[in-house]
Amino acid sequence: MDVLIFRATVLASIVSLGLAAAPPVEAQDTIGVAVAVISDVKAEQGKDVRQINLQSGVNRNDLVVTGDGSSTQLMFMDETVISIGPNADLLLDDMVYTPGAEGGTFAITVKQGLIRMASGIQSSNAYEIHTPVATIGIRGTEFDVLVEEGGETSVLLHSGSVLVTNGVGGQTLLTEPGTFTSVTGRADPPSEANAAPQALKNMGETLVKPEKGETLQAEWKEAKKAWIEAKKAAKTELRVQKAEARDDQKALREAAKLAKKAGGKTPKLKASAVSEVSAVVGNGGGNGNGNGNGNGGGNGHKNCGKGKGKGNAC
Repeated sequence: MDVLIFRATVLASIVSLGLAAAPPVEAQDTIGVAVAVISDVKAEQGKDVRQINLQSGVNRNDLVVTGDGSSTQLMFMDETVISIGPNADLLLDDMVYTPGAEGGTFAITVKQGLIRMASGIQSSNAYEIHTPVATIGIRGTEFDVLVEEGGETSVLLHSGSVLVTNGVGGQTLLTEPGTFTSVTGRADPPSEANAAPQALKNMGETLVKPEKGETLQAEWKEAKKAWIEAKKAAKTELRVQKAEARDDQKALREAAKLAKKAGGKTPKLKASAVSEVSAVVGNGGGNGNGNGNGNGGGNGHKNCGKGKGKGNAC
């Protein structure tokens, strides 16, 4: 189905729910409609739990919950579209939209799971996306947000730009499609913008397809598994690098001790070059004690003269 026809059909559905009749949406509880639903999707407000079906309305302050192997796509009055993957919790915090007017708001909180959001026709300043550890501001954008256990958040840009911030004052601006950033905790700043791992891209591609009304659940599970394995591999590599760095520092300290013992002074060492340290030790200690008779310390240190006796001139 042509995208424009599809959007027109959805907006007509919203009108049929009575949403477009009232001027500002702020006077309404219902702010959008489900345009695709796979399996078990619910909307919760306190003890009130509603099953979400195709063309069901969603309200301000709804917590949209998808079950295992379930997904949905929501379209809002301002034409914002949000696809929600399995095992996700998305809180619809607020929406104020008056057609043709400025000063609206659109705020959501991704508590867990994966979403893909394409912002609507409101001003970019109207949109604010929260996670347990980050805040995302947008500029005419399509992007994915993945929130994992403990709130760890990854943001992948498809178009436009996003600014990712958190409570410690750190921020990362994504402007290149295919780049991502991650925030591991409240006290951690966002990582630098980098090319997104293929495993993360694959997860977003398995979200619900609104024009088809289906999602590829097997591919979703495989993509999620691959993403978890990729993260584990990255963490293992980081641990290896840290261990190697510790070993390098230990080797530097040992080399410094040997150089000091051989030459009487500790040479200036470059923390990244153990081989250079080894060369310093070899030239200072090896030749300094190698010629016991005659030139005992002659080459061992620039302040050493010709040795006498047993070659301990230094």
